Amino acid sequence: MTLYELKNKRLLMAISGGIDSIYMYHLIATKNYLKPSDIAIVHVNYNTSNQSINAYHLCKHLAIKNKHKFYYKSVEISSDKNFENEARKIRYNLFESILTIDKYDHILLGHNKNDLIETLLMKNYPSDDYTAIPFNKNDDFIFRPLSKMYRYEIEKKFNKKKYNFIEDPTNKDVTFRRNKIRHEILPKLSDKILSKIMNCYEINFSKYKDSIEYYKKCVNKYIFFKSNILIEREFASKLSINKLKLFIQASINNHYKIFCSKSHMFWSELLTLIISEKNDIYKLINNRIIIYLSNDFIKIYNIPEPVYCNKVTDGASWNNYYFSLNSYNSDDNIKLDKNIFILPKKKYDEGLYIRNWLDGDFYRISHNHKKLVSKLFNDKKINKIERRSYPVIVSNNSIVWVPGLAHSENNYSNYNNLLAITCERID
Repeated sequence: MTLYELKNKRLLMAISGGIDSIYMYHLIATKNYLKPSDIAIVHVNYNTSNQSINAYHLCKHLAIKNKHKFYYKSVEISSDKNFENEARKIRYNLFESILTIDKYDHILLGHNKNDLIETLLMKNYPSDDYTAIPFNKNDDFIFRPLSKMYRYEIEKKFNKKKYNFIEDPTNKDVTFRRNKIRHEILPKLSDKILSKIMNCYEINFSKYKDSIEYYKKCVNKYIFFKSNILIEREFASKLSINKLKLFIQASINNHYKIFCSKSHMFWSELLTLIISEKNDIYKLINNRIIIYLSNDFIKIYNIPEPVYCNKVTDGASWNNYYFSLNSYNSDDNIKLDKNIFILPKKKYDEGLYIRNWLDGDFYRISHNHKKLVSKLFNDKKINKIERRSYPVIVSNNSIVWVPGLAHSENNYSNYNNLLAITCERID
């Protein structure tokens, strides 16, 4: 993208107050084909030093003076957390919310070539892993005008212009890994080594873009998005480790809006399992995202936060299950199956509840016999992951219905004033 292509676009500029972002601001804002009203500034104050408030005032001054809209967030990050990771999450969540609500076309970031090299050196992936490259967000709205410039080139131009900026003293603190690389490692690297790093990046970035285009062609052909993510196992078994990683990361990000990061060994082990004939195996991405291997598919689940008990009402929902309530008459032309439960209104008024299945749960199949719900799950081939969020319907502390699978033994159909509860699973 060229700067001129920003004409008539609404731009959100992320400005920290440091040299890079201030130079980017003046580079963009002084273009006579851009309207000040189409430019906004967003600033995050991490309160890391006594200069933080000065950086805030500088950014706010630029916005007021030049008639830009100004967005601001003040945060403090706990010392027991990874500062860089937490700061990145905070600012990108802020950017995304602003872009969504106020409809900006692009967000402009002040990253330069040095930032790129620093991030590459921070990665502990094999050099041919093109999925690990920084600046690899495929979001069309992100634009980095300085990505082709080294920091010394920016500083040279900046000093000629004599723009005001605020130096963050924490940028010199080498206890932060990035700063250690910036101040102690990068200066010792020769131009030849830096050139090799950049050449490696250019090659990998080209591979990355090609793989993303291939991924898009595979969606709805080998990769499907329903209540969970389905990837055809035979297709996945033919992918390289890098493509498998990229495709799964992209699918999780697209479907669940979660970015997942795992070691190279994790993806290598996963591909080995996919190629094998082993089934009913799952691997954890994190405490929410689980990969499950069935015979034909790789299923990727986002396990919801546990909801322990809800009352069954008309329009009630439970994860991706939805309930509706209607009166019932035996003369009605309703096809009864395991997705419909009939009970007297009096029994319903006493309370009917949805909860998670628990290990040891059972339901009565006759007066003298009961069956474990786990055995029912085995019979119906409900895998270990889906069981975690499968609903059971309880009345007076007894399971009376496992939607879609079984009813407990009862004689409710002989009662008067009946209700029909329908459960529908939305995929």
